[in-house]
Amino acid sequence: MDAGTRCAGRLSSARKGTLRIYGKGERVRDIPIHPQLRSALAGWLDERPGWPGAQITPALFLNQRGQRLSAKGAHDVITGLAAAAGLDGDATTHVLRHTFATTLVRGGTDLVIVAELLGHARLETTRGYRGLLSSGAKTAGEATANAH
Repeated sequence: MDAGTRCAGRLSSARKGTLRIYGKGERVRDIPIHPQLRSALAGWLDERPGWPGAQITPALFLNQRGQRLSAKGAHDVITGLAAAAGLDGDATTHVLRHTFATTLVRGGTDLVIVAELLGHARLETTRGYRGLLSSGAKTAGEATANAH
């Protein structure tokens, strides 16, 4: 799943505590969101109607021109936030995705659930994260390089 897919959440589900994600191959899934994120999204949804294009597109995240936020736009936002926070190394959407998956697997989340959240069509893809458990010293960047 690319960053553009992750930016494709829809308004209808954001206020309900889930985001509807449209992934590769026309796959659709609803993923739960943390209450703190739900609160932040509620603030954005209150502000969003004032943005250009907000009445035209159902996309959750918009760029400054009122269009769906692109993969590059999401990348720029993530790397900008990481730089502002003083984080070292590559803080990309890809690294965040692998960090999320690794955290779930290390926390004991069932692999089927992790696969569903990540949108993996095959459980074998998700099983690769189990190998990361034996090497607690791996960084998210290393995990990213080894997971694909």
